[in-house]
Amino acid sequence: MSRWTMWAAAWVWALAAGSAGLGAAEGVAVSRVDGVVTVKAGDVSARWVVADGATEIVVGKQRLAGKGRLYAAGPGADGKVQVQAIGADAPAALDAKAFLVAVTQTGAGPGSVGVALAALSGVSELASVPLRALGLEDGVYGGFRPASNEFFGPVRDSLSVAAAAGGVVYLGRSAGQPVVLSSAAGLSDAGPVTGVAWDAGRGILSGKADLKEKQTLELQLLAPPEPERWVAARSAVGEEDARAGVVTDTMQTGPWLRLWIESPVTRTVAWSVTFERKPPKTAAAGALVARAQALAPRHVRIACTGAAGDLVARRDDGVILPVSGGMADDTAALPGRKSTYTILPLSWTAAVPKVLAAVDVTTPELPPLPPLPNVYAGDLKPVRAVSGWNGAPRRDLSIEDNPIRIRGETFAKGIGTHAVSEIVYRVLSNYRRFVAVVGVDDEKDGAGSVSFSVFADDKPLIETGSVTCAQERIPINVAIPAGTKLLRLVVGDAGDGVGCDHADWANAGFLTEGEPRPEELLDEWLEKGFVPLFNGKDLAGWDGDPRFWSVQNGVIRGETTPEKVAPGNTFLIWRGGTPRNFILKIKFRIAGGNSGVQYRSKEVEKWRIAGY
Repeated sequence: MSRWTMWAAAWVWALAAGSAGLGAAEGVAVSRVDGVVTVKAGDVSARWVVADGATEIVVGKQRLAGKGRLYAAGPGADGKVQVQAIGADAPAALDAKAFLVAVTQTGAGPGSVGVALAALSGVSELASVPLRALGLEDGVYGGFRPASNEFFGPVRDSLSVAAAAGGVVYLGRSAGQPVVLSSAAGLSDAGPVTGVAWDAGRGILSGKADLKEKQTLELQLLAPPEPERWVAARSAVGEEDARAGVVTDTMQTGPWLRLWIESPVTRTVAWSVTFERKPPKTAAAGALVARAQALAPRHVRIACTGAAGDLVARRDDGVILPVSGGMADDTAALPGRKSTYTILPLSWTAAVPKVLAAVDVTTPELPPLPPLPNVYAGDLKPVRAVSGWNGAPRRDLSIEDNPIRIRGETFAKGIGTHAVSEIVYRVLSNYRRFVAVVGVDDEKDGAGSVSFSVFADDKPLIETGSVTCAQERIPINVAIPAGTKLLRLVVGDAGDGVGCDHADWANAGFLTEGEPRPEELLDEWLEKGFVPLFNGKDLAGWDGDPRFWSVQNGVIRGETTPEKVAPGNTFLIWRGGTPRNFILKIKFRIAGGNSGVQYRSKEVEKWRIAGY
């Protein structure tokens, strides 16, 4: 027995079938062509020229270039980080779990390097890479992170960066003298600073910098407080530079110094900073009590009492946190694991500081993600779509057209928008649940606070309250009440204005069950300009043998059985007009047998046609 059913109409059934993906690196491509090694994974790309060591790595909007090496870092068999130089003959086999590391010389003087770390998976992970494995000398380093405009350190033994795609940082080795870490232009090139020299006798650090007309260049420096403490007294430029109108200014906060050079004309400027020796600060000491509390899966707060002096907290994987006002916040803690934090006196010397206290804390696991939708909302045409800034909501991108990232985790599918926003979708009869992962997008570096709400018509299904960049992604999985006509996705400003309110509906969409009613599809396709050839009720406009052709449950049905055997090919023929140029869209189901659609054909007998 052969049974088959066909939909005959001028519309198409398009079910958006998505796939899971982290966006940044579902696959990693490594190649070597004409002496150039290249690595590509999502928005991370790198190249290394074998002949001269020219290195470039791009991590999202950040770029590091210079002379250096590329490395692959990942977990070794012993559980420790294993670092492997990507070789000239056979590039390292990388997968999405690896970190890509680039190390370059910046030209900012001895001991100054640029380092880029990229987690190829796009998932928020911690890279803690031994400095020695990157070819760096043993010692204590200070660092500067241009993307967030912040200094960090001291760094010992390992460089730790917690981020989805990582980023570019600059390091300078503290060898008892001031050192240039980077320049504000370091995001786009290896740095315009050359000829850096230190005159220990006079306490003068000097160098040259290329400035463009009316450009203000900022240099970031480390002035180590131990074993001698150096404090900037004045900055200057050469006599000819001064006559040309070049001026300088400085600001020092502890060991960190910013030097600004401003030139009214394009020229190479000779700059200098004169330092004075001051007595070093006394190291922290005393009976210390430390407590730790896991505030969230990736947020640990440490409280210290009882010791006098500057402190740092060191996590057991090498991450160093500053202690300020007796408190340290680890906002890149490792979810679902026990960590030990040791409290140490802040020290810039090579000697290993004495441990003053230690405390253990276990963080909870991240909340599980909801299932991926059968129908992604971003693949549907909304009834209404309004974003509070930068145009319409984005499909599969943030509102600034970057990959969707929430707390370092990258999502290939979703909707990026900005408060105040509303996106409305028609609900089909087979939509059972709405799922999404929501949060503030990472592209604003910690700024922004929003709220997320989902409404079935005017009935609220879920309201998150205020959500900030520091909060975890929030999973949404709600049932859609029967009879719902419209589903509304609303982003509010959390009551504090809309500045930097970049919001993501990641992996947003519908879990379905069964098929939608035919008239719902008809309404959708009529909006797209198609003309129906089937009214969903009867065979008006069609002609076929009534023994085999009928309308059942809103679909055209053709059926043969042992009791009803067709003598040969028999067709249901459209007689409602003669189409000219056209696009025919149908949905059909067939169970056994043979069926098809013929067009531009000729009827040779009643209900029989030929001539494709």
